[in-house]
Amino acid sequence: MHVILAMTQDGMGVVRTNVGPKLLRSMGAELVDASGRLEPSRPGDAKQ
Repeated sequence: MHVILAMTQDGMGVVRTNVGPKLLRSMGAELVDASGRLEPSRPGDAKQ
């Protein structure tokens, strides 16, 4: 099984996968849950 997610510069996501919609929704829900626990980055922390 694989899921590839690419983000474009304008924030659009492109997904390529061979998993079914039910598993993809489950994975998406887990990612949303994990992102809610992350602290937002601070602009001064960005490395150039």
